[in-house]
Amino acid sequence: MLKKPTVGMRVIKTAIATSLVAIVYFLIGRNPTFACIGAVFGMDNYTATSHNTVGNRSTGTILGAILGTLCYVAAMHFSDPVGKTVIIFFGVIGLIVVAQIFNAAGAIQSGSVMFFILMLNTPADTYVPYAINRVIDTIIGELAAFSINYIIPPYHRPTISQVLHDR
Repeated sequence: MLKKPTVGMRVIKTAIATSLVAIVYFLIGRNPTFACIGAVFGMDNYTATSHNTVGNRSTGTILGAILGTLCYVAAMHFSDPVGKTVIIFFGVIGLIVVAQIFNAAGAIQSGSVMFFILMLNTPADTYVPYAINRVIDTIIGELAAFSINYIIPPYHRPTISQVLHDR
């Protein structure tokens, strides 16, 4: 059965955050894609927990950029798909283990996105500037979402059961 869609405050806040980020990026002549994605990822159900969401996503993006860059450099020594696949295998394990060490399991998904974009979709001559720009863009988008989430009401705190249910 299909669920009846609703347009609540989280939807409105997400649209505001992404639109503001897009306007700023268009005005400065930059592509807003990753900043808008960061804004969507950074918007949480509850203002009281949005700092955790932004922190996890930012940590993941930074972690994915670092490990993706290191693995990219290692993969450049392999011309065959098997060698590159082995690097991806160990890179993903490393990403998950480091996220666990920092008690940031919520960082694994965004870190993986960054890792795979760097490993599989970035030209050889631009991988470092690309990684730096994607981290900056993502953090700007997440901070926009975080700010909009706190500026625009309603302000509410989740109950214990809501927090546990959303995990």
